[in-house]
Amino acid sequence: MTYNSNLGFISDERAIRMMLEAQMKTDGLVWWVGAYAYGHTTKGDPYVMLYPLGDKFEQKVCKVYPKEFKKLPAFIPTENIPADIQGKNAPDVSDAKRMGVYRECLGFQVVLYLAENTAMGNRRKRLQGVIRYSKDAQGALKNGRQPSRPATTQQPRQQTRQAATPPPPANGSSQNNKPHHPILIMIQGAANISSFNKAVYDGLKDTDLFTNQERIIAIRELVAPNWQLTNMNKLPTATALKIYRDKRRDIEGEGQSTRIAHQNALSEAIRIYNKGNHGAAVWESVTW
Repeated sequence: MTYNSNLGFISDERAIRMMLEAQMKTDGLVWWVGAYAYGHTTKGDPYVMLYPLGDKFEQKVCKVYPKEFKKLPAFIPTENIPADIQGKNAPDVSDAKRMGVYRECLGFQVVLYLAENTAMGNRRKRLQGVIRYSKDAQGALKNGRQPSRPATTQQPRQQTRQAATPPPPANGSSQNNKPHHPILIMIQGAANISSFNKAVYDGLKDTDLFTNQERIIAIRELVAPNWQLTNMNKLPTATALKIYRDKRRDIEGEGQSTRIAHQNALSEAIRIYNKGNHGAAVWESVTW
């Protein structure tokens, strides 16, 4: 047994683990991750760039290539990765935010290992694996394993195949349900993830909850952990985020705790999102 002034007597195994972790942190091989970005190399190979949790760090954590995608948490989608960053030189935190490619996510801790040397003679850092999840991330992973979640991603495609002639427009609704509000037209017209994020932020930003794009993206990841931008889900996604914001604000205004307000608002946002992905024009039921 080993005595620690803060923890009292601890096992030798735990003491060794603490010493190893402290040394690896000193060497920059243990990090809490709180954001990521997508990119393609000059050869067209996709990758995920991981960024540190919080505002204290500017540097990148590590780059993750397809053979290591299975090591990433389920709430970081790795299918059809867009070329938000082009080339091997991924931006640091501030530049990634400025470019609009910085995607905030739930926290998780990773351990890295030193791989081959760079052209400058430095050792590359590669992802060994995830060793811890934040409480919020644990909850999101549990929700993501619910059997109803995967099913909703397939049903819009089935409805499109079974649709009568003429086919529905690109947003997945009938001609009578086309959006008319300027905010919705702007969101539906977004050509890529960056313009979509900006359009949603411009439509939903406030002074207490959705104060930046990163906070909106974080809630979107909770509503739909495997979310990918499509013409059909643009309006349901924006509507779900508006429902979350408004309902959470109302519940907190009634004196409920932030945790309860978040849980109830998230539940309603997920319901609206799934309903919209089944073809319902959910954006017509709210005031924009």
